[in-house]
Amino acid sequence: MFSSFSAISNTENKIFMSENENNKRESVESVITTKRRKTLTEPGNVLLDIDHSLSELQDADIQTSVVVDSSSNGNDKSSNINSDISEDSRRDGSLRQSNMLKNSSSKKDSIFDVINDLDSPNKLNKPLPSFGQISNAFQKRQMKKLTDMLRDVERQLPLEVKKEQQAAQKRISHADVLISKLRQENLELKEKLKHGKQTISNMKKEFKEKEKDSESEIKRLESIIDDAREIQLQLNSKIHEYENFVTKDKQLENDLHSLLTKSEIIEVLTGLSCSVLEEDAEYMYFSIKQMGSLAEHHYQLAVRKKGDIPSDITYLPDWDKPVHFEEKDWQLNVDAIKKSFPDYLLRDLTFPPNTMHSFFNKLNKCLRKNSE
Repeated sequence: MFSSFSAISNTENKIFMSENENNKRESVESVITTKRRKTLTEPGNVLLDIDHSLSELQDADIQTSVVVDSSSNGNDKSSNINSDISEDSRRDGSLRQSNMLKNSSSKKDSIFDVINDLDSPNKLNKPLPSFGQISNAFQKRQMKKLTDMLRDVERQLPLEVKKEQQAAQKRISHADVLISKLRQENLELKEKLKHGKQTISNMKKEFKEKEKDSESEIKRLESIIDDAREIQLQLNSKIHEYENFVTKDKQLENDLHSLLTKSEIIEVLTGLSCSVLEEDAEYMYFSIKQMGSLAEHHYQLAVRKKGDIPSDITYLPDWDKPVHFEEKDWQLNVDAIKKSFPDYLLRDLTFPPNTMHSFFNKLNKCLRKNSE
């Protein structure tokens, strides 16, 4: 019966360890599958794959030993029958953990040994292990083989590392120069952008000021145009009035010409003409020239303007010399008039309008007396 319990416990531990190992293996295989996509031509990549595989295997063994130890402790509490079996399991787990720690320590020691042997000129270059070889050793849990692969790769690493370091340093230097240039260009672009923004701001401000000035000028011009239109309308009205006036003036000119023609005919027939019409607030003065064979007599007739009934007419003889007369000739003309005219016609005389015809006949006879 004790052997039956021991077999069951061992079987459960193996199943649990197997499942845990399978899970870890699947996890590591997924990592290896992911890394399979990377290029393994460089020693650095191969070194990383081997080192990662070793770490995964060590972690898996340590966790397995811990699980076995935990399972053994549980069996001690549940049954005194399996105490010997649990003790053996703990011894096996402790021994396995100690071996793994030794392997890990030996792996670390091997890495330091490789570091010390990096510059050794007597190390022979071996071909780099393929991904298949690494994966095969991992699946078979060949720790020593993976460690040897790691040593072989690490021995070939220094030259590549130096080359990579030099290349990286060149890239870093080039990147620093490029970054410096980019920063300088960025500063210049920022300065240009700032200057451009300031220029745009000034242009906008200037444009707004000019726009305001333009609007003010447009309003002023529109006001001038409105005034000009008003003036144009007034001028058109004045022109229309002037045209009407010219038309009337032409009509008056025609009428005047007709009157002058008539007056000239009357002057020729009667020897009587009216040259000037003057007026003041009370009287109208007609300057008259009456001619005869004896002399030429100049006088004025004054007619009162106010009143509906015709007022008396005042006769005013004019003894001033006209422009067209010489002094001697005018004196002879005046002497002839004074000899021919009666005394009442040589001074101012007032008579009613109905005797106008008789007045003109008397003057006409006096101016023609010698000829008769």
